[in-house]
Amino acid sequence: MRNMHLLNTYWVMVLPGCVWAYNVFIFRTFFQSIPSELRESALMDGANDIVILFKIMLPLSKALIATFALFGIVGS
Repeated sequence: MRNMHLLNTYWVMVLPGCVWAYNVFIFRTFFQSIPSELRESALMDGANDIVILFKIMLPLSKALIATFALFGIVGS
């Protein structure tokens, strides 16, 4: 926690709730449901895996991330 500069912050309480097995399973299912054509078209446009993650996958999963953040806050 010290290396990640999370001491004395609220994130120490929120982040452990975000990595429950249920959340990981739902994230995996969600990412598998995204059409592979989106990734292929991004690769054809010259994007690498990091760009695909931050520019395509994460914006599509904003609602899912917000839901799990809410679960983590309420659960802690």
